[in-house]
Amino acid sequence: MQSSMRRRKPIDIALINTNARIGIQVLARLTPCSGAGVVVGAVRQRERRWRITLNSSTMPYPRLSKRSARPRARKFAPAPVLSARVLSALALSAFLPLTALHAQMSSPRALTGRASGGVHAQVSEPKGDFNQNTGNGGGIGVSLLWGLDKQSIANWRLDASFLTYGNETRRIPLAGTGGLVKLDLRTSNNIVSVVTGPQIQFGNGPVSPYVSALGGFSVFWTQSSVEGTQNDNSPFASTTNNDDISLAYGGAAGTYIRVYNGDRPVRLDLGARFLRHDDVRYLNDKLVREAFQANRDPVPLRGRADFITYYLGVNVVLY
Repeated sequence: MQSSMRRRKPIDIALINTNARIGIQVLARLTPCSGAGVVVGAVRQRERRWRITLNSSTMPYPRLSKRSARPRARKFAPAPVLSARVLSALALSAFLPLTALHAQMSSPRALTGRASGGVHAQVSEPKGDFNQNTGNGGGIGVSLLWGLDKQSIANWRLDASFLTYGNETRRIPLAGTGGLVKLDLRTSNNIVSVVTGPQIQFGNGPVSPYVSALGGFSVFWTQSSVEGTQNDNSPFASTTNNDDISLAYGGAAGTYIRVYNGDRPVRLDLGARFLRHDDVRYLNDKLVREAFQANRDPVPLRGRADFITYYLGVNVVLY
């Protein structure tokens, strides 16, 4: 009993594979104990594996055994062969969704969509008393359109425009220079209008007429500025000679002409808009010239100011 309880000394083992071209040496330090065999080391050279086991209850020294390390061949089941009918069905099922997607992408969208925007070049023609006192004008405008139904037949329109109906430049001497320094005195008569209202569109074809009722406001103002004759920068002095705001109401009629039918359809927007202003104060070139010659402030006219704006631009569907 006492002998089995004694502490056993460690065993040093050196294993040298002398059959290999290059010797491999493995040193292992073992402590014998009772029980099952214990793996203490291994040497692998090419396809041979060496294993050392120790069983202290049956043998006092390690036992060397070898086994082949060649991997076992795995058996693979043959891949199933698909019939021609199955392959044809799979190809057809993959092709049909692509065909439907291509047809959906190439089909034309509704011309207005849910929202669209445009920019226009425009020319104004005065009417009534306003025609007697002013001439034609020109400018630029923008518009936004919201569809109120899925077909975009009923819409809500917003227009903003800038017009200049008079512009004059005079060469004047700078005071105190004896006429040696000249300045440019520029006077412009302008109108800004912002109107909104419902619009009805007749169809969604390549050519779609529309009509709209509009209401909002317009600002009339005249401004004079002074700048050098060879100065490309902004004026160094300016004065607003007159300004007035008035209610504006009227309507517009035009036609959309489709020119591009891609992801965001593009249309030409050709039309005319009439705006009426019942009571407004404004200046013209004649009144400004007379005030300049008399060296006094210009006296504005007051009355009704109506004009038609003819516009041509592009309208792009936003979504």
